[in-house]
Amino acid sequence: SMTSDKLHIGVVAPAGASDPALLDSGVKRLEAMGHRVTVHPATHQCDQIFAGTAIARAHAIREFLHNTEFDLVLA
Repeated sequence: SMTSDKLHIGVVAPAGASDPALLDSGVKRLEAMGHRVTVHPATHQCDQIFAGTAIARAHAIREFLHNTEFDLVLA
């Protein structure tokens, strides 16, 4: 079943800047469940209230969605 599978999960922030503590907590929780988690570097960027510029966010989403190593991409 899907709940017992160990996934490689990619994380991107397509809109607002993420709270580093909440992001870290979520990543640790997923890892504790046995999943492998990769957070895109652009997720940590900040441009006003956004997670980096529109171009950086678009590239991050595109890069992760086209990456066949991921079983799941969370945005």
